[in-house]
Amino acid sequence: MVKYKDVCELLLRRRYKEWPVSSWEGSYTKSHWQARLDFLPLCHHNDKSFINVYLYEYDYDHRSASVEIIGASDDDVWFNLKAYSLSWDELVDNLGNIEKRLILAWKGATSNGKDNNS
Repeated sequence: MVKYKDVCELLLRRRYKEWPVSSWEGSYTKSHWQARLDFLPLCHHNDKSFINVYLYEYDYDHRSASVEIIGASDDDVWFNLKAYSLSWDELVDNLGNIEKRLILAWKGATSNGKDNNS
């Protein structure tokens, strides 16, 4: 079983920064991590794009995580792209793959439905 310290060390190695947990994030949110992705299409409203990782701890035996990209496309449609209900073990084992898949989804969402191959 992966420990909290191990997850934090992984996130730090992968360029994530820890942010204070807001009250709106819920009482079970243990920590919130964020990595800026300047190479992605930017959120139309914020002029930046991030991947967020949330670590949740309900009790010692029930811990989970989510990885998400939230933002608006150029046509002002908001997207919340998320991998969720991940165990901390799954997060540690698959974070790189999850990031790649969310980035592909974000690129598709911000293309305004245009097929770049046509």
